[in-house]
Amino acid sequence: MSHDVFSQFSNARQVSYESLRELGEINARAIRKLTEIQLALANLGIDGTLKQTRLLTGQNSYGELVAAQSRLASEYGSRLMEISSDAADVLVESREAFIVWAKRSFGRVEKEPKPSAKSAPRTTARRSSNRKAA
Repeated sequence: MSHDVFSQFSNARQVSYESLRELGEINARAIRKLTEIQLALANLGIDGTLKQTRLLTGQNSYGELVAAQSRLASEYGSRLMEISSDAADVLVESREAFIVWAKRSFGRVEKEPKPSAKSAPRTTARRSSNRKAA
């Protein structure tokens, strides 16, 4: 009997380890992609600031400055939307991977044999006596 118990614990440990390793890989992949996106945002901010500084020092008239700033804002906004869309894609991809992982992991648990009814404590007598007292 102790060999069976040891075997069950060993199997449970192995399944848990594999499941957590898979979850760690999903998280690591998401963090790696989100870090790349964060770096792209930082680069966009620095690039936008440099371009704005050049605009302020390089324009001769107010009309030219407004037109150049409008072009810069349009360029900056479209690039920001691309980056935001990439971030949303990463989050959706991570969510889908997590759902697949959860279904597979919890499916393993559901397939495990349930404890027999003999080992479950009986509480029906107490419940009926509590009802009479109320």
